[in-house]
Amino acid sequence: MIHSVCADLLMRGGPRNIEHIWFKLFRIFNHHGYAGTEMRALSAIDIALWDILGKISNLPVYRLLGGACRDEIKVYNTCVGYIDNDDRNKFMTEPEKLAEELLEKGIRVMKIWPFDELSADFQGQYIYPEMIKKGIEPFRKIRNHFGNEIELALEGHGRWNLPSAIRIAQELEELNLLWLEDMMPVTNVETIKQLKDAVNTPIGASERLFTRYQYQSLLNIYGADSRLDGRHYGNQKNCNISGRVRPSFCSSQLRRAYIKCSECSYLL
Repeated sequence: MIHSVCADLLMRGGPRNIEHIWFKLFRIFNHHGYAGTEMRALSAIDIALWDILGKISNLPVYRLLGGACRDEIKVYNTCVGYIDNDDRNKFMTEPEKLAEELLEKGIRVMKIWPFDELSADFQGQYIYPEMIKKGIEPFRKIRNHFGNEIELALEGHGRWNLPSAIRIAQELEELNLLWLEDMMPVTNVETIKQLKDAVNTPIGASERLFTRYQYQSLLNIYGADSRLDGRHYGNQKNCNISGRVRPSFCSSQLRRAYIKCSECSYLL
């Protein structure tokens, strides 16, 4: 993709013309829609161009974008692990131990997905009370052991229908989760709005939306609290625009408040 479609334009365009290159490639790529490999390639190119501009200017990228707003940024841990899904296995079997390890490293927010395996029996179309109880157990163990010392979030991976997502979310409310993420597919943003209206916990949606054009429909109906994935979103260009637009909708942008360092190291 990058070699066959983008290389000639990039070589002729020059690394300083980030805006021109973004729109030029976007016009080429959106013949294939607003998602998929093309948009991920566009994000990768955008990151690379900002990185090059930072090196040319001898400045970190965050300086080029207007400078720092704070000295520290809160991080969260997506509990997968580096080898054989070790953290994922641990949050199912030893959630208190995993939380303790994160706290020792100074990480005070963790995101886990104990409901994923429970969606298989009914393809996410139904969840009965015993299944909910099993899915909640890791959260309950961590909360009982550490109280509010560590904050918790649920990753849903888009596995549930609306009624099941509402049942899960309502049962979790007593544990005061920081957010619920991608509980349902994003094929119908109206259902995400219905979930948001049914519960008090912030709803994160969605890293499965690509570019601000896909995200617009969700913003227009106040459908969720933002959850952007910079690798998909057109990266710095669109995330920066979203950060400026979102406050006018008077709702939070989770993705800008809690940062995954692996995705944003190029800013430094």
